[in-house]
Amino acid sequence: MSRPEPPQNLATSTRYAFAYSPPKYNPLPRQPLWPRLRNLTAFKALDLQLNDYRHINMPPNPPLRASTRGYFRSVLYHFSWMFFHLLCLDLSTYPAFRLAPNTFGSAFHVGGDFSQWCTDLAASSGIPRPFVWDFWMLILAMNTYQGMACIWHVVALVGVGSGAYLDEEWPKMMDKPWLSTSLNELWGRRYHQTLRVDSPYLTWYIAEFV
Repeated sequence: MSRPEPPQNLATSTRYAFAYSPPKYNPLPRQPLWPRLRNLTAFKALDLQLNDYRHINMPPNPPLRASTRGYFRSVLYHFSWMFFHLLCLDLSTYPAFRLAPNTFGSAFHVGGDFSQWCTDLAASSGIPRPFVWDFWMLILAMNTYQGMACIWHVVALVGVGSGAYLDEEWPKMMDKPWLSTSLNELWGRRYHQTLRVDSPYLTWYIAEFV
């Protein structure tokens, strides 16, 4: 099995600046506060870099629907969700802090042997080791969920707050993935897509380890 080649997604600005036919966007449902700024090549290149994974408002995706939230409500909306996900992220790290305060649960990022710690916890508590691993996988999944959502709302808050973007251009990155009825719905609409280009790396390393 050969190792996959690194994804090339860092030259978006250059590709846009020198493209004879740059990517097209669907019409916006309304005008942002700074419409002239959006016509600059530098802005479009930056936007394409941020939008490289999701292709929001780019064909063949459908045009965006107009939001009922105005500017101030949009800023408050993203700030509130950012704070909520940040709080949940902090709470989800609490079990590790309580059970392993001197190693990987330390607030100072000390680190440690996670596998050995799970083995020791299973032996001392009498809980089967697979259940200990399942518990921590659930904690790590929650960390990922809350962390990605928090970062997304931070960037959305900056974009919408600056007046360069509309609220409609920042749909939720995490849209209740547990309600998915198929893998296509999970990966295509309800879960974040920013790490999808790294999936071949993860698959390759898992296969190599096994």
